[in-house]
Amino acid sequence: MLQRLIEKFRPWAEAMAGLDDPHGEYLLSLDERVRRLEANVEQLRRPLPTDAAAAAAPTSAPESE
Repeated sequence: MLQRLIEKFRPWAEAMAGLDDPHGEYLLSLDERVRRLEANVEQLRRPLPTDAAAAAAPTSAPESE
C-alpha cells in the first residue's frame, strides 16, 4: 500500500523538485545589488586625479557690487 502511495505522488514530487526557490533567488539578487553598491562606493572613495581635482575645485564667486 505504501508503495502505491509513493508511486502515486512521484510525479508531484518530481514537479516540486524542479520549482524555483523564490527566497534563494531573492537573496541572490540582493547579494548582486550589494556587490554593485559596494563597487560604486569604492569608486567614489578613490582620490581624484590631480587635473580632475583642480577642475572640480570651487572657484571664488565674483564680488557683488
